[in-house]
Amino acid sequence: MSSADPRESLAACILGPTAVGKTEVALLVAERTGLEILSVDSRQIYRRLELGTAKPTAAERARVKHHLLDELEPAQTCSARRFRDLALIALREAGERGVRLLGVGGAGLYWEALVRGLHELPPASAEIRARHVRLLAEEGSDALHRRLRAVDPPTATRLAPGDTQRVSRALEVHELTGLSLSALHRQPRPDARAISTVALQRDRADQYRRIEERCRRILEAGLVAELRDLLAAGVPPDAPGLCTVGYREFLPHLLKGTLLAACEEEFVRDSRRYAKRQGTWLRHRVPEAVVLWIRPGEAAEETAKRVGGVLGLDQPRLRS
Repeated sequence: MSSADPRESLAACILGPTAVGKTEVALLVAERTGLEILSVDSRQIYRRLELGTAKPTAAERARVKHHLLDELEPAQTCSARRFRDLALIALREAGERGVRLLGVGGAGLYWEALVRGLHELPPASAEIRARHVRLLAEEGSDALHRRLRAVDPPTATRLAPGDTQRVSRALEVHELTGLSLSALHRQPRPDARAISTVALQRDRADQYRRIEERCRRILEAGLVAELRDLLAAGVPPDAPGLCTVGYREFLPHLLKGTLLAACEEEFVRDSRRYAKRQGTWLRHRVPEAVVLWIRPGEAAEETAKRVGGVLGLDQPRLRS
């Protein structure tokens, strides 16, 4: 399979908020159709971040080949452009092997960068970023986030106050161009490509129950110990990989002695908020996606059959 556009090798995409059930459904769809999985996740791309990112296990990776897991060190930054570049390499390599990939994840901005292309944004301004660093030091992340809400409410809704790197960049873009980042994202993109996409959703009560169960499993599996080992290995507390849900909540416990119970509560709360932001993003930014509601108690096998039918992947294929 050869094409000037590597995205010819992207068969379809399965999107959805955290804990909605993407992993097992995608594995079943991929196994049935002979596809490999392209991770569209902003956290699983980091090495050594296993539990806090709910990364596919070794057994799950043995079932289906995965791409774009463990690509970067936690201290490295992964922008939408960097993700797109890595994804296109993976897709081109897959095409050369005669294989197609199934995009799976919850990082809507990364999906957008890959499928619709990127707008040209202004280069970074050292002066503006230095001002933001001073504001963070003097008034905290909420102050920076309030400024973003004033000029770009949609982006502020999508980004958590603790995501200071992306909040700063959105403010920087507005100051340099006079346009909000959300307005720029709405502009036409000549590189856009139509890719069949399903957005998995659950009702709120079921989604929140699954989030709480996942958080408990991750904690019981040793999340705090994993973070402690990362810090002991020299990963800085402000590394991009640790400034995410699942790790940032427990830094105060390890570094300042904050009660673990309080951090655990914040972990569940932040996970719920993250899932809500993901769902909002999908509704507003991916109107072409087919929304597929998963019923409480529905078996993953049944969901996978429905997803395969919607995406036109219901016919089994032999692996190349």
